[in-house]
Amino acid sequence: MRIIGLTGGIGSGKSTVSAYLREKKIPVVDADSISRQLTAPGSSLLPAVRILLGDKVFREDGKLNRQAVADIIFNDKELLKSYEELITNETARRCLEELRQLDEQKRWKAAVLDAPLLFECGMQQYMDENWLVQADPETRIARVTARDGISREAICDRMQRQMSEEKKASLADVIIENSGSLEELYRQIDRQLERIGNEG
Repeated sequence: MRIIGLTGGIGSGKSTVSAYLREKKIPVVDADSISRQLTAPGSSLLPAVRILLGDKVFREDGKLNRQAVADIIFNDKELLKSYEELITNETARRCLEELRQLDEQKRWKAAVLDAPLLFECGMQQYMDENWLVQADPETRIARVTARDGISREAICDRMQRQMSEEKKASLADVIIENSGSLEELYRQIDRQLERIGNEG
């Protein structure tokens, strides 16, 4: 089974690619979903997060404010390292375990790890190949504004704090360009899946 790492910056359309792969009956392990489980109310890891980052990253209902966490840890290398040791490493371990279980079933030619921080966390080294979804900055900003109602300034700030597109591209094996239509996007994915099928 070929394991594909899938990533992309905010507004790139990574989730659209992931959804299409699911439609194609390809199993997708969602790193964000696993991370949310680890930080859900009642999780044994939450007290440690509170000690590390303080009350300010929690909402009034006790739920973790993931954006507040990101704002803090990506501006403090020491806190980022500590948070990764606490949450990210456990998320990575569970993702790899799910992929291992899928591989053991011998039912699929490919499986996907959908991970926004694939490269930042070094997860690409465990993949057979890595796909990066890209789109031009204005397209990304328009998408996020329409989807989340966030200001242009806030989106640009978040984009600047993420790993550069150039750096990501240098680590990727396949680049999926998503500045055009859905049909164009799907054709690119289909070509990659056909390639993998032929290689198998």
